[in-house]
Amino acid sequence: MVNRLDIVFVHTLSEDESNCTVAPCDEGFFTCHSGECVPDKVTCDHVLDCEDGSDENPECNYKDCTGAQFTCGNKKCIPKHWVCDKEDDCPDSSDEIPSLCDINECVDVAGTCSQGCVNTIGSYHCKCNPEYAKREDGRSCKKRDST
Repeated sequence: MVNRLDIVFVHTLSEDESNCTVAPCDEGFFTCHSGECVPDKVTCDHVLDCEDGSDENPECNYKDCTGAQFTCGNKKCIPKHWVCDKEDDCPDSSDEIPSLCDINECVDVAGTCSQGCVNTIGSYHCKCNPEYAKREDGRSCKKRDST
């Protein structure tokens, strides 16, 4: 990780300076469009180090994540076991979105349904075997009358 003291602020162009040129950064540094200088090693690393985000641009050649990794919304790769661990490991928090981290009530909540359980995003519903019907509680089943 880059020590924020390594980032050198040259000058941010204000509206009345929009036709001015920005002095290039020293060797080993990237010149942000906003005029800041950040170390070359922090460009294309999935983290916005330039105030204007110009160190993460369309020319970045990000590698594809492996099967053991999760692809964050910004293309950063993290280990799959970091997903839904209640810690934001992706800079865009895409590893902790509710639709991804929904619990399986059928497995995680004891006694959810008496016979069959179908997990859905954010909820679940119970089902009964063919010869049974759901009771009013929606969770337990009773044998149908055979008459």
